[in-house]
Amino acid sequence: IEIEEHGAPINACTIVNNTSLLSAADNGTLKLWSTKRSGAPICVFTLKGHVEAVNGCSANRVNLGASASDDETVQIWNLRDGRNVCCLRGHRDSVRDVRFFRGNSSDENRVVSVSFDRGIRIWDINMKACIFSTHVHSAEINACDTYGGDLVMTASDDKTSILLDTRAGGKIVNVFRSHSHWVTSCALSKDKTIALSGSTDGTVRVYDLRTL
Repeated sequence: IEIEEHGAPINACTIVNNTSLLSAADNGTLKLWSTKRSGAPICVFTLKGHVEAVNGCSANRVNLGASASDDETVQIWNLRDGRNVCCLRGHRDSVRDVRFFRGNSSDENRVVSVSFDRGIRIWDINMKACIFSTHVHSAEINACDTYGGDLVMTASDDKTSILLDTRAGGKIVNVFRSHSHWVTSCALSKDKTIALSGSTDGTVRVYDLRTL
């Protein structure tokens, strides 16, 4: 199945649930797609709120979506009705990625964002405010991922990935220094045993977190 209805390059996509997905594009929009019917997915909502390219998106288990944009904002969306819940401001450069925390209900109301301003920020959606920020990288940050309600992994142009425990005041659990060029992506496994990072050096690195 091929979807060609954004009218602009697509920078990110994520699975919302078994019957829907979310995509983010260079033209500042996101689209929510339904896959309930056979054939090509149907666009349910076009989400408009960003004024520049959308670089990353994420969704949680209670039908909230989050988006990260070149306009230096993170926006939160109600994926049931397409409503914009809030706009989170604080980054001073392009926001490159955003991820929900996974855990209990309070964890599902927090997101982490990373930016070319080298900052990592955690936002409380109910408070509509940044509740934690740190600068642990020496260059732009390209991507992030989360595990549970506490761990954050980041990928940066400083050639490192960093694993943070945000419940311990942003304690650095480990700095992964295996790449020889920019680190552009990262992922944490659902059982917290494996971490991955991808780089413009042409390699993917696999880390066993049980050895830390």
